[in-house]
Amino acid sequence: MVSWESFLTDLIAERRIDAIVVFGTSRRHHRIAARVAEALGIAFWAFEEGYVRPDYITLECGGVNADSPLAPLAIADIPKVKVPAKPRKFRHSFRKMALYSFWYFAGGMAGARRYPHYQHHKPFGMHELGLWIRAAYRKQLYRWQERPLREQLLANDHPHFFLAPLQVYNDSQIRVHSPWRRIEDFIEWTAYSFAEHAPADSVLVFKHHPMDRGHTDYAAFIEACAARFGASGRIVYIHDAHLPSLLHRCMGLVTVNSTTGLQALFHRVPVIALGRCFYAKPGLTYQGSLDAFWNDPGAVDMRVYSRFRNYLVRVSQINSSFYADDMLVPVPEQRRKHLQRRKLARLLFVAGLVTADAYSGRVWDITATVNVLAALLVG
Repeated sequence: MVSWESFLTDLIAERRIDAIVVFGTSRRHHRIAARVAEALGIAFWAFEEGYVRPDYITLECGGVNADSPLAPLAIADIPKVKVPAKPRKFRHSFRKMALYSFWYFAGGMAGARRYPHYQHHKPFGMHELGLWIRAAYRKQLYRWQERPLREQLLANDHPHFFLAPLQVYNDSQIRVHSPWRRIEDFIEWTAYSFAEHAPADSVLVFKHHPMDRGHTDYAAFIEACAARFGASGRIVYIHDAHLPSLLHRCMGLVTVNSTTGLQALFHRVPVIALGRCFYAKPGLTYQGSLDAFWNDPGAVDMRVYSRFRNYLVRVSQINSSFYADDMLVPVPEQRRKHLQRRKLARLLFVAGLVTADAYSGRVWDITATVNVLAALLVG
């Protein structure tokens, strides 16, 4: 990583770069880039999925999530602003997200020969493809297997339950901004606290992350924890259930630092965040211990929440989508049709270009390649 920092510093000076833009700030390369940007006095911007969903994406200067400029602000220091207008709504396209993911991994596999020592933050290859195929199978399996539990939790006479939505197994927010290194550590800690201190008639529901369905399954681990702590039958695990419906019925939400906490606050659900988190503020989320949370989670002050949310949207959210059928920026209808007609041809040409370059054996001028791709994709 020393060579990366040195390379980046030299590149910025050579190309006279005046800003760095990344997606997420918890990966090691990105954290070094942020440090370099600060040392050189240039802007550092970070994109992220929307803090407020749907219809928003996140863009902040300096960092996102626990690194957000919002993190150190006290509620009293947040100015009161009006609710920002949201002129556009987006239809999320899973098909488009899957297509983008396919081209991304295909490009990574095609370029692997040129960069044999490159280490990606996620695995490339057929194994990863197999995991996503397994995820599709498991989705259908869980829909059938978990139906009784799902109906029990969503019934009018549902048990008193707390919800603990899990983050993805390799979420850098866990490693960088929490006391734990693994999701299993969070599960064990939360299950023990619940078994020891929660009311005897309450239930703890661990909900699996939908994007992690093919990669992990904590059923055996959660069952073992429940048995070891004397809470069998009171600690349950579900993969597929409508999150807003669960939020409407739960007594409180336990998270490390997921933005699911913001959704819970919107639904008036008390939240405790156990990791570093930009919205974990006195007056907004529970500030006591997890052991005490089970018995008195308190209530959400919706005036405080509205004040925070309005400012959050105003300063960090863009009314757009990374994966919607619409463009990131408004496009005239005539221009839109023209772009759609050329889309397939462009994708095929780009795929051929990347593949040919990967196997050509020539030194790759990445700047020239990016310029060509930008011209093709933007038009």
